[in-house]
Amino acid sequence: MRSQERVGFSLILVCFTLLGSGPAMGQTPLPSAEEDFFESPLLQMQSFETPESTNEELENLPPPLVRSIKTGGGGPGMGGISGSPMGGMGGPAGGGRPVYAYSFFQPASGLGNQPGSLEARGEGFAVGVPISRSSNGIWILSTRLEHDTFRTNATLPGTTMPFPDELWNINLSLMHIHSFDNGWTFGGMVGAGSSSDRPFASIREVNANLMTFLNIPANERDAWNFSLFYSPLGQLRFPIPGVAYAWRPSDQFQMNIGIPFSLTYRPTETVSFNMSYLPLTNANATLRWTPNESWTLYGGYMTHSQGYELADRVDTRQRFFNFDQRLATGIQRSLGKGFYLDLSAAYLFDRSYFLGDSFFGSGAERLRVDPGAQVMLRLEWAR
Repeated sequence: MRSQERVGFSLILVCFTLLGSGPAMGQTPLPSAEEDFFESPLLQMQSFETPESTNEELENLPPPLVRSIKTGGGGPGMGGISGSPMGGMGGPAGGGRPVYAYSFFQPASGLGNQPGSLEARGEGFAVGVPISRSSNGIWILSTRLEHDTFRTNATLPGTTMPFPDELWNINLSLMHIHSFDNGWTFGGMVGAGSSSDRPFASIREVNANLMTFLNIPANERDAWNFSLFYSPLGQLRFPIPGVAYAWRPSDQFQMNIGIPFSLTYRPTETVSFNMSYLPLTNANATLRWTPNESWTLYGGYMTHSQGYELADRVDTRQRFFNFDQRLATGIQRSLGKGFYLDLSAAYLFDRSYFLGDSFFGSGAERLRVDPGAQVMLRLEWAR
């Protein structure tokens, strides 16, 4: 058995062993669906015991921005993350808590414009550690590693190159969040890593990403959010500016009007609905039900994309992309002591892989993959 298969199998075995051993009622309640899926920074910052003033200001940030903060690398439009709670539905979304590990499997699906099929599996983990705190800010060091393997005889569209056997996404980032006396909150993140079939094979496979934001309160409940995202492997190769007004008319409803756009509605204590969008094709929506302190059921839709730099590419501007859309359903179990187990299944469609210097290249040059399934198991730790 190959090493990556042993890692994935071991993770699944451990998680299934833990599935039936959750806490009794009243122990370690699940975070609210609003905090969990859209991953409010309040959750992580409290886990790090960040100053309360910083926590309060960060509540106004739009969910797509918050997911970037939580994953510690690769913001919206910077490429998807396989290990998200929504069954590996990417994105940027991936990682609602400071520490997580996951494993997924996609059974073989036929190819739309080549003979043969494609099977994928993967595993990964992420860790975020506070390295310095003060009365009005925090420094956080984060690392993330993702590894996907493929079984196929396909060739890359428009070339004679074989489809890569494996793809890596490795990132290390440093983030700072600072709360000022006038109520403003500023944050920034710089990261470096390698997303490739042979990571760090040369300087060509090393890339940097950047995120920065400014939160300015408009009144006691609302705020203006200004942000900037950049990644050379994102759907857009230039920096993406963002301006949004965080409108919070009640504790049950919040909408970020602008870019990034998001909406969170929690009609009851157990039900919540969330959606978000960032140009150009980063979108998700989910519905969650938390009947008690131990269980959460969810379902939703999300797009997923990721960019890589293949080591043997001739044109240094050329990147290797994947893209798909996903419908997923899953169940989350609180295991106590801050641990959570998430099991999900997803239906993947509109799947493609392609080479190009732009995400929006010619459709004729894409390797089309038939709709298929994905199963994911994810283990998280919050405190």
